[in-house]
Amino acid sequence: MAQEQYLSALSSLNFSAAVKALDNLLKSQLNEGTDPKDRNLRQLYYNRGLCYQKLELHRKALKDFDAALEAGASATKTYFRRGQVQYALGKEEHAKKSWRKALQGASVEDDGDVVWSISAALADPGSCLAGLKDAQIKNPTAGGAAKNSNAPIPGGTGSGGQDPPSTSKNSTSDFSKARDLVKIMQPQEAVGVAVEKVNAGKCEEAEEILNEVILKHPSELGAWVARGTARALMRKLEDAVQDFSAAINVFPQYPDTWKRRGQAKSALGDNQGALEDLQKCIDLLKTPKEKAEAMIEKSMVLQKLKDFRKAVVELEQVSKLNDGIVQAWNLLGLCKTSLGDIQEGVASYKKALAIDPNHKESWFNMCQALKEAGFVKEAEQAYRKGREAERRKGGAKHIGAYRVMASMHQGMGQHKKAIQFLDEALSQQENDQDLECCFLRAACYHATGRHEEALKDYMRCLEFEKRITAEDGLDRHQLVVLAFYQKELALYARHKLDVPISTFCLDRDISPVFKELWCKKVGPTSRLISSYTLQQPIPASLPAPPPPPPRDSVQALINLADQIGSLLQNHHQGFLPNKRQQRAAGLAVIELAQAVRLDVQARKNGEQGLQVDASGASGGKEKSGFYPFGWRDAMDIIVKWRQLSEPNDQVVWVDLLTPSEFAAGFGSHTPMFSGQTKCVRYYMNFERAFKKQKEILLKCGKAFNAQNEAIMVDSPQQQEAIRNAKVAGDMYAVIKEDAWVVVPIQSLAQPDAEMEGTRLTLVNVPNQPDGYEFSIRTPVTPARWDLFEADLSLAWGKVISNLSAGDPVLSARSILTFVYYWYNFMPLARGTAASGHATLLALFWAAGMPVTRGIPPNYQIDWEAILEQHPNIFANELCQWMVPDVGRPQHLRGATKKGAEDSGIKFPDPMEVPRVSEILATMRDRIEALNGPDAPRI
Repeated sequence: MAQEQYLSALSSLNFSAAVKALDNLLKSQLNEGTDPKDRNLRQLYYNRGLCYQKLELHRKALKDFDAALEAGASATKTYFRRGQVQYALGKEEHAKKSWRKALQGASVEDDGDVVWSISAALADPGSCLAGLKDAQIKNPTAGGAAKNSNAPIPGGTGSGGQDPPSTSKNSTSDFSKARDLVKIMQPQEAVGVAVEKVNAGKCEEAEEILNEVILKHPSELGAWVARGTARALMRKLEDAVQDFSAAINVFPQYPDTWKRRGQAKSALGDNQGALEDLQKCIDLLKTPKEKAEAMIEKSMVLQKLKDFRKAVVELEQVSKLNDGIVQAWNLLGLCKTSLGDIQEGVASYKKALAIDPNHKESWFNMCQALKEAGFVKEAEQAYRKGREAERRKGGAKHIGAYRVMASMHQGMGQHKKAIQFLDEALSQQENDQDLECCFLRAACYHATGRHEEALKDYMRCLEFEKRITAEDGLDRHQLVVLAFYQKELALYARHKLDVPISTFCLDRDISPVFKELWCKKVGPTSRLISSYTLQQPIPASLPAPPPPPPRDSVQALINLADQIGSLLQNHHQGFLPNKRQQRAAGLAVIELAQAVRLDVQARKNGEQGLQVDASGASGGKEKSGFYPFGWRDAMDIIVKWRQLSEPNDQVVWVDLLTPSEFAAGFGSHTPMFSGQTKCVRYYMNFERAFKKQKEILLKCGKAFNAQNEAIMVDSPQQQEAIRNAKVAGDMYAVIKEDAWVVVPIQSLAQPDAEMEGTRLTLVNVPNQPDGYEFSIRTPVTPARWDLFEADLSLAWGKVISNLSAGDPVLSARSILTFVYYWYNFMPLARGTAASGHATLLALFWAAGMPVTRGIPPNYQIDWEAILEQHPNIFANELCQWMVPDVGRPQHLRGATKKGAEDSGIKFPDPMEVPRVSEILATMRDRIEALNGPDAPRI
């Protein structure tokens, strides 16, 4: 029966009816368990694809041609047709690939006309559509508006992948045709024709037909819904909302209209209105399956609002109604990971993939989540699986996945590998992340000393300034801004490449205004433009590089540095094993240990201590010539290596920013959570920091606002509420405004005085439901700087005197005290924590008791300092695992922490190792050492 219907429909060119007949034939074949490679099945898919092609429903045709190919249809003719519909969809390059595949599979058994047509299409792609529009569609099916109005609203919550609708202007004759069509057809039939045009992307033609239908039949529900859909696809969103509202007035019990209006409102930014409409849709729907689909739409709006908690609740309810929806599990994974619950998010992605192993979005989303958590091998596996699924399903490459992998490898110090991923991404024609990929590649070139390539990519990023719009978002705007600063810094580095490191200092050479704007990611101001001199371009011809340092000496340094650097690895989620930064830290440790040993030895011999060239010192601004080695010069050694290892990071001394910014209290800012998102790295410290905040509020009875004015919370009711607070929202309800408390720390220079340590800050996040940020902030002001400088100078003096005296317990205590004040000082815009840990390793080694234990799991050394009020508390904590037994008080010897494994590193005497300052004297030497001895020379 269905076969006769198909042949009859085909003979009369009624392709809509032919499709229905083929649907029935396919359903019958599949229900009978027909072999997926059956000849009849492949022909049915092919024929239905032809009918869809005639109806100009190109996406459906493409799907059927793919199914026919998978079932074993003739590659020659099927790839030819596939290319035709791809060309009609505006994907010319994809079409050409299909035609080339068609020719590759051609043989003498194929129709010569088809082979000739393929060759002609490759020569002139436009010729491939000849003859396709000759046949006219007859008797389109009626009443299709309601059930076929599922095209997603652009910018709304729908997840479809339609191409933008046609925006070509209809001629007067086309309008006349629309009127004539409505005259001779029933309104439902005319709506059906309009829906087919919407599905084919011809929204303006559809709108004209529907205008006529609504003019003559204003109560025709399907016409309002279909026109609203067409207008939404044309971005006439306000008009679309009006049409959906009219449809609701005609028949308010039709749930799809509420959903459509909700999508359009979401696209307009009326998210609250969208949620109300989508909830109304859910209330009207009867079946669990339909309710689940509408709840997914609602969850998308909640995700857009960053109300991830409510979205999770909604999606977990969806899983109870229908646990077989891939999209729901994937979206639940996104919301879970957005909350910072990485493992739960990954579990949701796995649920999605159990339903559809070829759902590449879930693979790539899982890859990103695993990368954020620092699970490298698992992320790489998810990436490979995603690409395999992508190859099976075909279509455009997922650009974001390239960027995720590149970012992961950059974060591991594998810049060369990151560049390979970025090259692949930037070679794709359809790339909506070209700015991000180009900037990241420039940063990788920059770090590895390939300055010319870096400059080309930075300049390419700057060209985006002409194309970027307000819709692009702040992050993309900031990349364009950063490209300017990074370009200048790359040129600076190139000009300083062969200058001895000890004779220059980036922090003093680069304009304070420049550094301030770079840190803030703000574009050049008139103040910078009027005062800053652009770096000179790289000369067209460069001299040959100087001879490299002795290879065996460099190799010896690298081997030891890599071992030492591994001790800095944090064993908690979010911390990637960055081998490049570890090598830089290891070399910094060696250099500092050697410098301290030289200084101590000279003093022990009654000689002048180590001398520093003022021109290369961050603290040498008011000095000239050479001066005695002090605490800041020691930290300069560490800081310069940190700056070099990743020049994309704003590692600068705060006191060398502009005086106004320094006076205003520029400083570090580290959230434990922000909005509803737990920070992957630092949320582990929340409970302890929250407890400390309570302790301070209960003791002092006050907090401070942004204007540093006291907010009293000393009433019995407030104090009781503080004791009972369980989450940040509870505490905010007591304080009632953005506020901070400070962890006071004992001064070393003034034992009876307390200094301002770290601020624990609680603020409300605007425009985010139930959103607060709990963070540590450390504003560094001139007054605070003077206090800490006095303490650090005194602490450093004790380090040197105790090392000279040779008492290991006193030496250990003074080293820990010095680093305690460094952590609480936070004098760098970023990088204070890693610099402090490297300093600990260097000073203990210089003291003859090298640290060999790695960091215990879920432990962060700097937080042990910044949440305690006295250096002795910090010192006693580290004496329980880090400090070698010889440096511990008697009662703490033998103690350890679970997971603080002994690395087994054999430390030689620092002075038996090649001198870092001599072997790696220039920036070229140092970058080449970080790149590795087998990497090409700069």
